[in-house]
Amino acid sequence: MNDQGFTLLEFILSITLFSIIFVAVAGLVYSGFVSWQHGIDEIDTEQNVRLAMERIIEDVREAAVITLPRNLEEPVSSIEMKVPGNDLKTMLIVQYRYDRVGKEIERNMQPIASKISGFLISYTEYPPVIKIIVLGQRNNGSVISLRSKVMPRAVIR
Repeated sequence: MNDQGFTLLEFILSITLFSIIFVAVAGLVYSGFVSWQHGIDEIDTEQNVRLAMERIIEDVREAAVITLPRNLEEPVSSIEMKVPGNDLKTMLIVQYRYDRVGKEIERNMQPIASKISGFLISYTEYPPVIKIIVLGQRNNGSVISLRSKVMPRAVIR
């Protein structure tokens, strides 16, 4: 008898075993890819929230005049201020506002951060403190909240 090949049963068993191993490895690779994407989304959202907060705080600290709505019983989602220009002689008007449709915070109508689910500003007179809250929303629905209090040097109107 000449044994130079595989029987049909051996061939089917080897294909089945290979398929099981391939499906298991493919599942692990897919799971790793999903985790990687989740991590990238989480980092991207956190960076957007942090960038928006840093930019707003910097302008509030440098502002000479800050204009807030008259009724500050409830937090608002926009703030306007005059900050020194690059030459330190001119004053630039800077406005931050929350775009609910695009889920962005805009600085002078230009988006500076996306994936934002909320932007609130409140003011207390004594001591003069501006409270800023920026909320970011990840793709999985979880929310990141960043809060800060700034004592402005500016005149508040």
